[in-house]
Amino acid sequence: MMIKDQLKGQQQQEPLSSYQENKVAEKGFLKIEELLKEISSQSQQQFTGRLTIDMPQQQQWRLYLGMGRLLWASGGEHPRRRWRRQLALACGQDNFKAHYSQDHFREGDNYECWDFHLLLALHKRKIFSAEQVRRVMGGIIAEVLFDLNRQGDALCTSQQAYPHQPNYCGKQVFILNWQAGKRPSQEMVVPPSWGVDTDAYLKTAQQQWHQWQETGLTHVSPDRAPRLLQLKQLEAQTSPAVYNNLVKLITGDATLRDLSVLMNREIIAIARSLQPYLRQNLIGLDAVSDLPPPASLPSNRHQKEQLQCRAEDENNSSPQSPASVAPAKERPLLAFVDDSEQSRNIMEQIVTNGGYEFLGIGDSAEAIPLLLERQPQLIFLDLMMPHISGYELCSQLRKISSLKQVPIVIVTGQDGIVDRMRAKMAGATNFISKPIDRSEVLSLAVQYIQPTH
Repeated sequence: MMIKDQLKGQQQQEPLSSYQENKVAEKGFLKIEELLKEISSQSQQQFTGRLTIDMPQQQQWRLYLGMGRLLWASGGEHPRRRWRRQLALACGQDNFKAHYSQDHFREGDNYECWDFHLLLALHKRKIFSAEQVRRVMGGIIAEVLFDLNRQGDALCTSQQAYPHQPNYCGKQVFILNWQAGKRPSQEMVVPPSWGVDTDAYLKTAQQQWHQWQETGLTHVSPDRAPRLLQLKQLEAQTSPAVYNNLVKLITGDATLRDLSVLMNREIIAIARSLQPYLRQNLIGLDAVSDLPPPASLPSNRHQKEQLQCRAEDENNSSPQSPASVAPAKERPLLAFVDDSEQSRNIMEQIVTNGGYEFLGIGDSAEAIPLLLERQPQLIFLDLMMPHISGYELCSQLRKISSLKQVPIVIVTGQDGIVDRMRAKMAGATNFISKPIDRSEVLSLAVQYIQPTH
Protein backbone atom coordinates (compact mmCIF):
# COMPACT_ATOMS: atom_id res chain seq x y z
CA MET A 1 0.00 0.00 0.00
CA MET A 2 1.38 3.43 -0.96
CA ILE A 3 2.00 5.64 2.06
CA LYS A 4 2.05 9.37 1.48
CA ASP A 5 1.07 12.22 3.77
CA GLN A 6 1.17 10.11 6.94
CA LEU A 7 4.89 9.55 6.34
CA LYS A 8 5.62 13.23 5.84
CA GLY A 9 6.56 13.73 9.45
CA GLN A 10 8.71 10.60 9.41
CA GLN A 11 10.64 11.48 6.28
CA GLN A 12 11.39 15.13 6.92
CA GLN A 13 13.81 16.42 9.48
CA GLU A 14 14.82 19.90 10.53
CA PRO A 15 16.39 21.68 7.53
CA LEU A 16 20.04 22.55 7.71
CA SER A 17 20.69 26.14 8.60
CA SER A 18 21.82 28.38 5.73
CA TYR A 19 25.32 28.45 7.24
CA GLN A 20 25.51 24.68 7.61
CA GLU A 21 24.15 24.02 4.11
CA ASN A 22 26.56 26.43 2.44
CA LYS A 23 29.45 25.05 4.43
CA VAL A 24 28.72 21.54 3.20
CA ALA A 25 28.05 22.73 -0.35
CA GLU A 26 31.43 24.42 -0.56
CA LYS A 27 33.33 21.35 0.56
CA GLY A 28 35.40 19.79 -2.21
CA PHE A 29 36.55 16.21 -1.64
CA LEU A 30 39.72 15.17 -3.42
CA LYS A 31 39.34 11.42 -2.85
CA ILE A 32 36.43 9.09 -3.43
CA GLU A 33 37.01 7.52 0.01
CA GLU A 34 36.36 10.88 1.69
CA LEU A 35 33.17 11.32 -0.28
CA LEU A 36 31.88 7.88 0.71
CA LYS A 37 32.72 8.51 4.37
CA GLU A 38 30.72 11.74 4.25
CA ILE A 39 27.70 9.92 2.79
CA SER A 40 28.01 7.22 5.48
CA SER A 41 28.24 9.87 8.20
CA GLN A 42 25.07 11.62 7.02
CA SER A 43 23.33 8.26 6.78
CA GLN A 44 24.19 7.46 10.39
CA GLN A 45 22.66 10.80 11.37
CA GLN A 46 19.45 9.62 9.62
CA PHE A 47 19.57 12.40 7.05
CA THR A 48 16.44 12.81 4.90
CA GLY A 49 16.83 14.75 1.68
CA ARG A 50 19.01 15.06 -1.40
CA LEU A 51 22.75 15.01 -1.94
CA THR A 52 23.92 16.63 -5.19
CA ILE A 53 27.45 15.73 -6.30
CA ASP A 54 29.02 17.94 -8.98
CA MET A 55 32.14 16.87 -10.81
CA PRO A 56 34.35 18.21 -13.62
CA GLN A 57 32.99 18.22 -17.18
CA GLN A 58 29.56 19.20 -15.79
CA GLN A 59 28.79 15.73 -14.47
CA GLN A 60 26.20 15.60 -11.72
CA TRP A 61 24.91 12.83 -9.49
CA ARG A 62 22.04 12.86 -7.02
CA LEU A 63 21.38 10.56 -4.07
CA TYR A 64 18.10 10.66 -2.13
CA LEU A 65 17.93 9.41 1.45
CA GLY A 66 15.06 8.80 3.85
CA MET A 67 15.96 8.46 7.53
CA GLY A 68 19.50 7.59 6.45
CA ARG A 69 18.50 4.88 3.95
CA LEU A 70 19.12 5.31 0.22
CA LEU A 71 15.83 5.68 -1.65
CA TRP A 72 16.93 6.66 -5.16
CA ALA A 73 19.88 7.77 -7.28
CA SER A 74 20.24 9.58 -10.61
CA GLY A 75 22.96 10.68 -13.01
CA GLY A 76 25.17 8.98 -15.55
CA GLU A 77 25.14 8.53 -19.32
CA HIS A 78 22.10 6.30 -19.79
CA PRO A 79 19.32 6.87 -17.26
CA ARG A 80 16.68 5.46 -19.63
CA ARG A 81 18.70 2.38 -20.57
CA ARG A 82 19.28 1.87 -16.85
CA TRP A 83 15.52 2.05 -16.22
CA ARG A 84 14.91 -0.53 -18.99
CA ARG A 85 17.51 -2.92 -17.57
CA GLN A 86 16.21 -2.77 -14.03
CA LEU A 87 12.65 -3.18 -15.24
CA ALA A 88 13.69 -6.34 -17.09
CA LEU A 89 15.47 -7.72 -14.04
CA ALA A 90 12.60 -6.98 -11.67
CA CYS A 91 9.64 -7.77 -13.88
CA GLY A 92 10.90 -10.39 -16.34
CA GLN A 93 8.82 -10.47 -19.51
CA ASP A 94 6.69 -7.38 -18.83
CA ASN A 95 5.97 -5.05 -21.71
CA PHE A 96 8.59 -2.29 -21.51
CA LYS A 97 6.91 0.12 -23.92
CA ALA A 98 3.59 -0.07 -22.11
CA HIS A 99 5.32 0.96 -18.87
CA TYR A 100 7.65 3.53 -20.47
CA SER A 101 5.02 6.03 -21.53
CA GLN A 102 3.97 9.54 -20.64
CA ASP A 103 0.43 8.16 -20.31
CA HIS A 104 1.35 7.22 -16.72
CA PHE A 105 2.10 10.87 -15.87
CA ARG A 106 -0.62 13.27 -14.87
CA GLU A 107 -0.67 16.92 -15.86
CA GLY A 108 0.80 18.98 -13.03
CA ASP A 109 2.75 16.12 -11.44
CA ASN A 110 5.61 17.45 -9.33
CA TYR A 111 8.80 15.39 -9.39
CA GLU A 112 12.58 15.67 -9.76
CA CYS A 113 13.20 12.12 -11.00
CA TRP A 114 10.87 10.95 -13.78
CA ASP A 115 11.95 7.32 -13.35
CA PHE A 116 11.19 7.21 -9.62
CA HIS A 117 7.85 8.94 -10.17
CA LEU A 118 6.93 6.55 -12.99
CA LEU A 119 7.93 3.51 -10.93
CA LEU A 120 5.64 4.49 -8.07
CA ALA A 121 2.85 5.48 -10.46
CA LEU A 122 2.97 1.93 -11.82
CA HIS A 123 2.85 0.59 -8.25
CA LYS A 124 -0.11 2.81 -7.41
CA ARG A 125 -1.93 1.39 -10.44
CA LYS A 126 -1.15 -2.12 -9.11
CA ILE A 127 0.99 -2.94 -12.17
CA PHE A 128 4.11 -3.44 -10.02
CA SER A 129 4.23 -5.09 -6.62
CA ALA A 130 6.02 -3.55 -3.66
CA GLU A 131 8.77 -6.17 -4.02
CA GLN A 132 9.29 -5.28 -7.68
CA VAL A 133 9.51 -1.59 -6.80
CA ARG A 134 12.16 -2.30 -4.17
CA ARG A 135 14.15 -4.43 -6.62
CA VAL A 136 14.20 -1.62 -9.17
CA MET A 137 15.15 0.88 -6.48
CA GLY A 138 18.07 -1.29 -5.34
CA GLY A 139 19.25 -1.96 -8.89
CA ILE A 140 19.23 1.73 -9.87
CA ILE A 141 21.13 2.71 -6.72
CA ALA A 142 23.72 -0.05 -7.20
CA GLU A 143 24.49 1.05 -10.77
CA VAL A 144 24.85 4.71 -9.82
CA LEU A 145 27.11 3.96 -6.84
CA PHE A 146 29.38 1.81 -9.04
CA ASP A 147 29.59 4.65 -11.57
CA LEU A 148 30.36 7.10 -8.78
CA ASN A 149 33.29 4.93 -7.67
CA ARG A 150 34.47 4.66 -11.26
CA GLN A 151 34.34 8.43 -11.64
CA GLY A 152 36.57 8.65 -8.59
CA ASP A 153 39.47 8.00 -10.96
CA ALA A 154 38.50 10.87 -13.23
CA LEU A 155 40.80 13.84 -12.82
CA CYS A 156 40.05 17.51 -13.16
CA THR A 157 42.43 18.51 -15.98
CA SER A 158 41.15 22.00 -16.69
CA GLN A 159 42.16 25.04 -14.63
CA GLN A 160 39.06 26.81 -16.01
CA ALA A 161 36.76 24.25 -14.37
CA TYR A 162 37.46 25.73 -10.91
CA PRO A 163 39.19 29.09 -11.48
CA HIS A 164 39.16 29.96 -7.75
CA GLN A 165 40.69 26.61 -6.77
CA PRO A 166 43.85 26.15 -8.89
CA ASN A 167 45.01 23.29 -6.63
CA TYR A 168 42.08 21.18 -7.92
CA CYS A 169 43.74 20.75 -11.31
CA GLY A 170 45.06 17.21 -11.73
CA LYS A 171 43.08 15.89 -8.75
CA GLN A 172 39.75 14.23 -8.05
CA VAL A 173 37.05 16.76 -7.27
CA PHE A 174 33.59 16.27 -5.78
CA ILE A 175 31.52 19.31 -4.80
CA LEU A 176 28.67 18.40 -2.44
CA ASN A 177 25.36 20.06 -1.69
CA TRP A 178 23.13 18.55 0.99
CA GLN A 179 19.51 19.74 0.98
CA ALA A 180 17.17 18.45 3.65
CA GLY A 181 13.59 17.53 2.78
CA LYS A 182 14.16 17.14 -0.97
CA ARG A 183 12.49 14.08 -2.49
CA PRO A 184 12.69 12.48 -5.96
CA SER A 185 8.91 13.00 -6.25
CA GLN A 186 6.66 15.35 -4.34
CA GLU A 187 3.60 13.32 -5.36
CA MET A 188 4.80 9.77 -4.72
CA VAL A 189 6.36 8.83 -1.38
CA VAL A 190 7.60 5.51 -0.03
CA PRO A 191 8.33 4.44 3.55
CA PRO A 192 12.02 4.85 4.51
CA SER A 193 12.04 1.09 5.18
CA TRP A 194 11.76 0.54 1.42
CA GLY A 195 15.19 2.11 1.00
CA VAL A 196 18.43 0.14 0.98
CA ASP A 197 21.08 -0.02 3.67
CA THR A 198 23.39 2.84 2.75
CA ASP A 199 26.62 1.47 4.23
CA ALA A 200 26.05 -2.00 2.78
CA TYR A 201 25.47 -0.63 -0.72
CA LEU A 202 28.45 1.74 -0.48
CA LYS A 203 30.68 -1.18 0.54
CA THR A 204 29.38 -3.45 -2.24
CA ALA A 205 29.90 -0.74 -4.87
CA GLN A 206 33.50 -0.26 -3.70
CA GLN A 207 34.15 -4.00 -3.83
CA GLN A 208 32.69 -4.28 -7.33
CA TRP A 209 34.82 -1.40 -8.55
CA HIS A 210 38.00 -2.85 -7.03
CA GLN A 211 37.19 -6.20 -8.69
CA TRP A 212 36.67 -4.36 -12.00
CA GLN A 213 40.09 -2.73 -11.60
CA GLU A 214 41.85 -5.96 -10.62
CA THR A 215 40.50 -7.61 -13.76
CA GLY A 216 42.25 -4.96 -15.85
CA LEU A 217 39.06 -3.12 -16.81
CA THR A 218 39.87 0.26 -15.26
CA HIS A 219 39.53 2.10 -18.56
CA VAL A 220 36.54 0.07 -19.80
CA SER A 221 33.15 1.68 -19.27
CA PRO A 222 30.20 -0.67 -18.70
CA ASP A 223 28.14 1.85 -20.69
CA ARG A 224 30.12 1.23 -23.89
CA ALA A 225 28.77 -1.08 -26.58
CA PRO A 226 31.02 -3.78 -28.07
CA ARG A 227 31.18 -3.82 -31.88
CA LEU A 228 32.65 -6.45 -34.18
CA LEU A 229 35.58 -5.00 -36.17
CA GLN A 230 37.24 -7.88 -38.02
CA LEU A 231 34.77 -10.68 -38.71
CA LYS A 232 37.09 -12.93 -40.75
CA GLN A 233 39.88 -12.87 -38.17
CA LEU A 234 37.36 -13.40 -35.38
CA GLU A 235 35.84 -16.39 -37.14
CA ALA A 236 39.30 -17.91 -37.68
CA GLN A 237 40.19 -17.63 -33.98
CA THR A 238 36.96 -18.91 -32.43
CA SER A 239 34.82 -22.02 -32.58
CA PRO A 240 31.66 -21.90 -34.74
CA ALA A 241 29.46 -21.81 -31.62
CA VAL A 242 31.38 -18.92 -30.04
CA TYR A 243 31.49 -17.01 -33.33
CA ASN A 244 27.75 -17.42 -33.91
CA ASN A 245 27.00 -16.22 -30.38
CA LEU A 246 29.22 -13.17 -30.81
CA VAL A 247 27.62 -12.25 -34.13
CA LYS A 248 24.14 -12.75 -32.70
CA LEU A 249 24.62 -10.71 -29.53
CA ILE A 250 27.18 -8.05 -30.43
CA THR A 251 25.32 -5.68 -32.72
CA GLY A 252 26.95 -2.39 -31.72
CA ASP A 253 23.78 -1.14 -29.99
CA ALA A 254 23.87 -3.07 -26.69
CA THR A 255 26.15 -1.87 -23.91
CA LEU A 256 28.01 -4.29 -21.65
CA ARG A 257 25.33 -3.69 -19.06
CA ASP A 258 22.57 -4.41 -21.59
CA LEU A 259 24.30 -7.63 -22.59
CA SER A 260 24.50 -8.66 -18.95
CA VAL A 261 20.70 -8.58 -18.74
CA LEU A 262 20.19 -10.25 -22.12
CA MET A 263 22.62 -13.08 -21.37
CA ASN A 264 21.75 -13.38 -17.68
CA ARG A 265 25.43 -13.21 -16.80
CA GLU A 266 27.49 -11.03 -14.47
CA ILE A 267 28.79 -8.02 -16.34
CA ILE A 268 32.36 -8.62 -15.17
CA ALA A 269 32.24 -12.15 -16.63
CA ILE A 270 31.14 -10.75 -19.99
CA ALA A 271 33.86 -8.09 -19.94
CA ARG A 272 36.50 -10.69 -19.07
CA SER A 273 35.42 -12.96 -21.93
CA LEU A 274 35.73 -10.07 -24.41
CA GLN A 275 39.14 -8.90 -23.20
CA PRO A 276 41.25 -11.08 -25.56
CA TYR A 277 39.30 -9.81 -28.57
CA LEU A 278 39.55 -6.21 -27.37
CA ARG A 279 43.35 -6.51 -27.06
CA GLN A 280 43.59 -7.86 -30.60
CA ASN A 281 41.32 -5.13 -31.93
CA LEU A 282 38.84 -7.72 -33.19
CA ILE A 283 36.13 -6.08 -31.10
CA GLY A 284 35.86 -2.38 -30.26
CA LEU A 285 33.90 -0.46 -27.63
CA ASP A 286 31.77 2.45 -28.83
CA ALA A 287 29.81 5.17 -27.09
CA VAL A 288 26.07 4.85 -27.76
CA SER A 289 23.19 7.20 -27.10
CA ASP A 290 20.50 6.74 -24.50
CA LEU A 291 16.90 5.79 -25.30
CA PRO A 292 14.55 8.62 -26.31
CA PRO A 293 12.46 10.15 -23.52
CA PRO A 294 8.98 8.73 -22.89
CA ALA A 295 7.22 11.62 -24.60
CA SER A 296 8.72 10.77 -27.99
CA LEU A 297 7.99 7.04 -28.01
CA PRO A 298 5.44 5.72 -30.53
CA SER A 299 3.70 3.94 -27.66
CA ASN A 300 2.15 7.27 -26.77
CA ARG A 301 -1.59 6.53 -26.72
CA HIS A 302 -2.69 9.71 -28.53
CA GLN A 303 -0.17 9.23 -31.34
CA LYS A 304 -1.12 5.56 -31.70
CA GLU A 305 -4.81 6.43 -31.93
CA GLN A 306 -4.05 9.05 -34.59
CA LEU A 307 -2.11 6.53 -36.67
CA GLN A 308 -4.87 3.95 -36.37
CA CYS A 309 -7.47 6.51 -37.44
CA ARG A 310 -5.36 7.42 -40.46
CA ALA A 311 -5.00 3.75 -41.35
CA GLU A 312 -8.73 3.17 -41.04
CA ASP A 313 -9.55 6.32 -43.06
CA GLU A 314 -7.25 5.30 -45.89
CA ASN A 315 -8.72 1.81 -45.90
CA ASN A 316 -12.41 2.67 -45.38
CA SER A 317 -13.36 1.43 -48.82
CA SER A 318 -11.69 -2.01 -48.55
CA PRO A 319 -11.94 -4.50 -50.03
CA GLN A 320 -11.19 -2.22 -52.97
CA SER A 321 -12.56 -2.68 -56.45
CA PRO A 322 -10.05 -3.37 -59.24
CA ALA A 323 -10.68 0.08 -60.71
CA SER A 324 -9.71 1.82 -57.48
CA VAL A 325 -6.48 -0.12 -56.89
CA ALA A 326 -3.26 1.35 -58.25
CA PRO A 327 -1.08 -0.90 -60.42
CA ALA A 328 1.25 -3.11 -58.33
CA LYS A 329 4.37 -1.31 -59.52
CA GLU A 330 2.94 1.98 -58.20
CA ARG A 331 1.98 0.64 -54.75
CA PRO A 332 4.43 0.51 -51.82
CA LEU A 333 5.75 -3.00 -51.23
CA LEU A 334 5.52 -4.65 -47.79
CA ALA A 335 7.44 -7.89 -47.20
CA PHE A 336 6.72 -10.51 -44.56
CA VAL A 337 9.18 -13.31 -43.74
CA ASP A 338 7.49 -16.15 -41.82
CA ASP A 339 7.65 -19.92 -42.18
CA SER A 340 3.95 -20.15 -41.26
CA GLU A 341 1.77 -20.17 -44.39
CA GLN A 342 -1.28 -19.29 -42.32
CA SER A 343 0.41 -16.17 -40.91
CA ARG A 344 1.57 -15.14 -44.37
CA ASN A 345 -1.98 -15.49 -45.74
CA ILE A 346 -3.41 -13.37 -42.92
CA MET A 347 -0.79 -10.69 -43.48
CA GLU A 348 -1.31 -10.74 -47.25
CA GLN A 349 -5.02 -10.13 -46.85
CA ILE A 350 -4.43 -7.22 -44.47
CA VAL A 351 -1.74 -5.64 -46.63
CA THR A 352 -3.41 -5.99 -50.04
CA ASN A 353 -6.78 -4.79 -48.74
CA GLY A 354 -4.94 -1.81 -47.33
CA GLY A 355 -3.72 -0.81 -50.77
CA TYR A 356 -0.18 -2.15 -50.60
CA GLU A 357 1.74 -4.70 -52.62
CA PHE A 358 2.71 -7.84 -50.68
CA LEU A 359 5.78 -10.06 -50.78
CA GLY A 360 5.57 -13.23 -48.69
CA ILE A 361 8.71 -15.26 -47.98
CA GLY A 362 8.45 -18.65 -46.30
CA ASP A 363 12.12 -19.61 -46.06
CA SER A 364 14.31 -17.23 -44.07
CA ALA A 365 17.41 -18.62 -45.78
CA GLU A 366 16.10 -17.27 -49.09
CA ALA A 367 14.95 -13.92 -47.73
CA ILE A 368 18.01 -11.74 -48.39
CA PRO A 369 18.29 -12.27 -52.18
CA LEU A 370 14.51 -11.79 -52.60
CA LEU A 371 14.50 -8.63 -50.49
CA LEU A 372 17.49 -7.28 -52.41
CA GLU A 373 15.70 -7.92 -55.69
CA ARG A 374 12.31 -6.45 -54.72
CA GLN A 375 13.46 -3.63 -52.37
CA PRO A 376 10.34 -3.35 -50.12
CA GLN A 377 9.53 -0.14 -48.25
CA LEU A 378 8.64 -2.00 -45.02
CA ILE A 379 9.72 -5.44 -43.78
CA PHE A 380 8.01 -7.66 -41.19
CA LEU A 381 10.08 -10.53 -39.76
CA ASP A 382 8.77 -13.45 -37.73
CA LEU A 383 10.93 -14.02 -34.66
CA MET A 384 11.03 -17.83 -34.46
CA MET A 385 11.98 -19.43 -37.79
CA PRO A 386 14.11 -22.43 -38.77
CA HIS A 387 17.52 -21.81 -40.36
CA ILE A 388 17.74 -18.10 -39.42
CA SER A 389 15.83 -16.37 -36.61
CA GLY A 390 14.25 -12.96 -36.95
CA TYR A 391 17.03 -11.48 -34.79
CA GLU A 392 19.77 -12.88 -36.99
CA LEU A 393 18.07 -11.92 -40.23
CA CYS A 394 17.42 -8.39 -38.98
CA SER A 395 21.05 -8.01 -37.96
CA GLN A 396 22.21 -9.22 -41.40
CA LEU A 397 19.85 -6.86 -43.23
CA ARG A 398 21.23 -3.92 -41.27
CA LYS A 399 24.66 -4.66 -42.74
CA ILE A 400 23.40 -4.37 -46.35
CA SER A 401 23.63 -0.79 -47.59
CA SER A 402 20.50 -0.86 -49.80
CA LEU A 403 18.36 -2.26 -46.96
CA LYS A 404 20.03 -0.60 -43.99
CA GLN A 405 17.45 2.20 -43.69
CA VAL A 406 14.32 0.15 -44.45
CA PRO A 407 11.99 -0.05 -41.40
CA ILE A 408 11.96 -3.57 -39.95
CA VAL A 409 9.21 -4.81 -37.61
CA ILE A 410 9.70 -7.99 -35.57
CA VAL A 411 6.56 -10.16 -35.22
CA THR A 412 6.35 -12.68 -32.39
CA GLY A 413 4.08 -14.51 -30.00
CA GLN A 414 6.49 -13.77 -27.12
CA ASP A 415 5.67 -10.20 -26.16
CA GLY A 416 8.27 -9.56 -23.47
CA ILE A 417 10.77 -6.87 -22.58
CA VAL A 418 13.79 -9.09 -23.25
CA ASP A 419 12.48 -9.91 -26.73
CA ARG A 420 11.94 -6.23 -27.41
CA MET A 421 15.42 -5.37 -26.17
CA ARG A 422 17.01 -8.03 -28.38
CA ALA A 423 14.93 -6.89 -31.38
CA LYS A 424 16.04 -3.30 -30.85
CA MET A 425 19.66 -4.33 -30.49
CA ALA A 426 19.47 -6.33 -33.72
CA GLY A 427 18.37 -3.15 -35.50
CA ALA A 428 14.58 -3.56 -35.51
CA THR A 429 12.51 -0.41 -35.90
CA ASN A 430 9.45 -1.72 -34.08
CA PHE A 431 7.88 -4.83 -32.57
CA ILE A 432 4.36 -6.30 -32.74
CA SER A 433 2.78 -9.39 -31.18
CA LYS A 434 0.82 -12.29 -32.58
CA PRO A 435 -1.99 -12.80 -33.33
CA ILE A 436 -1.45 -10.28 -36.13
CA ASP A 437 -3.73 -7.28 -35.66
CA ARG A 438 -5.02 -5.55 -38.81
CA SER A 439 -5.22 -2.12 -37.21
CA GLU A 440 -1.68 -2.35 -35.84
CA VAL A 441 -0.20 -3.46 -39.17
CA LEU A 442 -1.89 -0.67 -41.10
CA SER A 443 -0.92 1.86 -38.44
CA LEU A 444 2.73 0.91 -38.91
CA ALA A 445 2.35 1.12 -42.68
CA VAL A 446 0.97 4.64 -42.38
CA GLN A 447 3.71 5.56 -39.90
CA TYR A 448 6.64 4.35 -41.99
CA ILE A 449 5.54 4.68 -45.65
CA GLN A 450 3.05 6.71 -47.63
CA PRO A 451 0.73 4.87 -50.05
CA THR A 452 0.64 6.36 -53.54
CA HIS A 453 -2.90 5.36 -54.52
